[in-house]
Amino acid sequence: MPSISVVSFSPHERFHLLLCELDDTMFIVDCGWPLDSLYNDQADDTGKLRSAKSDTRLDPRDALSTINWARVDFILLSNYEQMTLLPYITEYTEFSGPVYATEPAKAYGRCVLEEGLSAALHDKGSDAMQGGSSSMASTSNVSHSSWSHAANGLDKWQAQLPYTQRDIVAAMEKITDVRHNEIISPVPFVQVYTRSSGYSIGSANWTVEYKNHRTAFISTSTFATCLHPQEWDPKVLSDAQAIVFCDAVDPASYEDDEVGAARANAQVLQRINQLCSTAISTMKQRGRVLLIGEPYGVTQDIFQLIAEHTQSLNLPLPQFIFISPVAERTLQYGNIMGEWLCESKQALLYLPEYP
Repeated sequence: MPSISVVSFSPHERFHLLLCELDDTMFIVDCGWPLDSLYNDQADDTGKLRSAKSDTRLDPRDALSTINWARVDFILLSNYEQMTLLPYITEYTEFSGPVYATEPAKAYGRCVLEEGLSAALHDKGSDAMQGGSSSMASTSNVSHSSWSHAANGLDKWQAQLPYTQRDIVAAMEKITDVRHNEIISPVPFVQVYTRSSGYSIGSANWTVEYKNHRTAFISTSTFATCLHPQEWDPKVLSDAQAIVFCDAVDPASYEDDEVGAARANAQVLQRINQLCSTAISTMKQRGRVLLIGEPYGVTQDIFQLIAEHTQSLNLPLPQFIFISPVAERTLQYGNIMGEWLCESKQALLYLPEYP
């Protein structure tokens, strides 16, 4: 049996950054990092990012600097949440190998990165301009210097970010699109392929095969079959000789797929139905419902179920408004990526309605 070592670099259990060595082959599984800590933390005089609530160093560049990127052969990405550090890795380290992800993960991942960067720049720009305007109000003679000081502060903050919009575009161009069950050979004697994790459109669990030994990397997954992504593929476990669980999960929950699916469906539907009930009750009273979340993932299921509930009660269809710089793109992806949806949602693609 070939030897394998796995080291985790991410400080959060939801986000993964695993450095794996398989004999002489070195690769990365996921490039996740908490997005809020990446953009919302404050920089000290040395340019290091520190938490706004503590003195703990959170700069991911400290962790990444301990990796010999020239030796890393390839990178595997599981879903759209696990790409936070990819632009920095591809543009500011010595890594030069291939990066693999499904087409939807790549598309939604770009939306996540661009939305996070846009929000961070907007918030910081507003803070800088508010600071400048308060100084400007005191006297018109210093207005120009006040605004210049605010702009200089914003430029300095931007320079401390791990990457820019241009870096995001460049990183996306380096990703090779893969399909589920498509066998890829990134280096000699190593084969990799994905199976659906059921978590989001295009989300994947990777299997790495070397010398007829298969190691499965289980990323964020769900047995639920009531959501829009393609269902969980259990073959990722049955084919593996070794399993690495990226999330904090109970491995026993993966033993019986049918029981797990029923339990997952019950939990998901209970929460979504409760949310739908509250939303419809509010709309019956001519109120407005504000949902804070992402314009992708389970949010699309929530909006569809609210629409179905209102129609079943013979209520007028409510107006849905997505407030996000990437909302239009994320909704379009749901229509053009039908092969990545579950069977029930694929059938809706042939109807003159949004799936």
